[in-house]
Amino acid sequence: LGMVTFGVFQIGLGILIIYDQWINTREECEENAGTTEACLPFNIPLRVGTGVIYARYAAVILVLATQTDVLSSIQTMLLLKSTSSEGWDKIIGEEGSGDNRSISGRLWIVRILIPNMLKLIQAIVILFTSFIIIIQSETIVDLLKDFTAVLVISHADNLMFYLAVHGYFGNPLKQKAIEVQAVHWEIDTNGENDDNTDSGTPPAAGDTFCGKLKRRLNLRVCILGMLSMIMIGGVTFVVQGQYSGRWVRSRYPQCNVDIPSLIGDGKCHGSVPYNTLQCGFDGGDCDLYNGYPD
Repeated sequence: LGMVTFGVFQIGLGILIIYDQWINTREECEENAGTTEACLPFNIPLRVGTGVIYARYAAVILVLATQTDVLSSIQTMLLLKSTSSEGWDKIIGEEGSGDNRSISGRLWIVRILIPNMLKLIQAIVILFTSFIIIIQSETIVDLLKDFTAVLVISHADNLMFYLAVHGYFGNPLKQKAIEVQAVHWEIDTNGENDDNTDSGTPPAAGDTFCGKLKRRLNLRVCILGMLSMIMIGGVTFVVQGQYSGRWVRSRYPQCNVDIPSLIGDGKCHGSVPYNTLQCGFDGGDCDLYNGYPD
């Protein structure tokens, strides 16, 4: 049930959303071919209001707070390693299977590796989809509407599990879900609990940044920190481009104005060179002023 939910429903819908956005961008590029107007990636708006910018950062915080599948999938694979002596086969209800190496390897791949890899992939797809929606929304209403739809998709696995626990998929699956619900383990957030952590032993050569950071903090902080830097940095890059005029220069390469950030700001600057074909008639702000339909 989990693999079907991750693989078909969540990953599938996420990829369809990304594909739809890519198709829209490609169609706009084809329409603008041979004109003075270029296309922007994922139809990023030239300018948005201050309220939308605040809403973007709030949406990023909400994404990071609710999208825990990246962390949980990585933690599960690390905690239930096939070479672990912690009795991972007992945790998944297959006690004794870990004694046979051939059976143990296949069981670990099917029951732990594949489901958690699918969970990790769907989490990355949902994060990327959320990022696209955040940067391309022009109003707060559009942002909340589209973001809520993606949020529902990201929690589809929790919904399926809830239905399984309450017997909507039959009693055998209900019993399995209840058994899974009863499994608990504690995660040490102070490090790896080895003697080297407190003895001052230097990390091994070639250790990764996250490996070193884990000794000081923990895996959760490492992953959350990287995701925060990527998403907040990406949104900041888009916002900076909107207010510096970078996207205007990319969209209208033949538009030579002193203040490119004025183009597409919602106000018609009727003078030349803003209200010209090369500048998209002030980024569309002067369409009504020029007598064209809005």
